Amino acid sequence: MRRVMSPLVSPISRTILAGILLLIGMRGSFAAEGKLLVSGEFGLSLGAGFSAGSGASVHRAAWTSGALAGAAVENAFAVKPRAALAISGFYRYPLGRLLGLEAGFGYLKSPLSARTAFSKNGVPAAGPRTLSVEPDPSEVTSIPLYIDLAARWSGSKTAFILSAGPTLFLHSIIVEAAAGILSAAGGIPAAFRVPAGIADQTWVALGANAGARFDVRLARAVALTVDLRYFLSPTREFAWTWTAGTAAGIDDPAARISFDETSAAAAAKATSPLSFNPSFFQVSAGVKLSLK
Repeated sequence: MRRVMSPLVSPISRTILAGILLLIGMRGSFAAEGKLLVSGEFGLSLGAGFSAGSGASVHRAAWTSGALAGAAVENAFAVKPRAALAISGFYRYPLGRLLGLEAGFGYLKSPLSARTAFSKNGVPAAGPRTLSVEPDPSEVTSIPLYIDLAARWSGSKTAFILSAGPTLFLHSIIVEAAAGILSAAGGIPAAFRVPAGIADQTWVALGANAGARFDVRLARAVALTVDLRYFLSPTREFAWTWTAGTAAGIDDPAARISFDETSAAAAAKATSPLSFNPSFFQVSAGVKLSLK
């Protein structure tokens, strides 16, 4: 996979810096008038997200008559996420010295490694990525929005916060791979490659989150914050789509056949759905501002 996430870092960093400067300006403006219209704590962080999800699907086809009698093929799809840049933010409103309410958000776009292992009559193709498409836009995106009950233990310059609560997730996923088929269209059985994948789709899910945060005060109203958090989202199943068109030969790259809509629909029906869990773990560090 050749998807590069680094171009996001610069605009995201500028956005977070602008938000911090805006909050500092708001605090200074309100403090100059002897009042604050907003109280509580705001935090913005950057870090890494590690998706907990992975999944596998299998496509099998066998023939008992005709030119392909006795032949069988299998495609084993494996989908696994990679670590990626995570963004998070929160607002904490104190309910007392110990308890408070926190509203927060996260953002994680994880590249997905989509591999296909193709075998014909039990003999695998050379290499597990022989049929993979490069570059591919396979990825899963998660935006959690949560409201937590938080317990806080404070020292003179440090604070430790535990929080948990319900979470609303906005997810999207897209997977692109390739699969093998067997055809005797030219009179001789041969293997061909066709695109297969999961169409770009979005969904909403209700889950939960739990986390721990450690703050170190740098100034009267500014602290360094480090957050460890797990976002739990329900598992979801996705149907594979096989794309009709011209299929290229696997053993003979110059060979071509027509893979029609009927064959594509039959192949999709013979492919088990992908069961994928979009839950993820996030570790991040940033700045927290106190407005009070």
